[in-house]
Amino acid sequence: MESREKHCPFCGSNNILPFEDENEYKKDQTFLVIILSALILIGSYFIFVISSYLYFPAVIIILIIISTTILNKKERDRERKPKKRKKEDFICIDCNSIFKL
Repeated sequence: MESREKHCPFCGSNNILPFEDENEYKKDQTFLVIILSALILIGSYFIFVISSYLYFPAVIIILIIISTTILNKKERDRERKPKKRKKEDFICIDCNSIFKL
């Protein structure tokens, strides 16, 4: 029987973790994303309030359509099988070496 436990090829330790490169996330523009999200949220709220006063039945019908579409999409996403994992980098905690499994 073959063991499914992962071991470091250099020192043989099973004390390994997936390696995450910290330099990969330096280009994230989180401040800009937060500001744009807040402006879009506030703008959509005002559009919703104004349109609900002007066209109440149409707003309710549109919200029902949007909510059922989102719920149906979530149901379809739950039924999908998990994707196969690619070879990824691991780091050994004991000898501090990086390798692929």
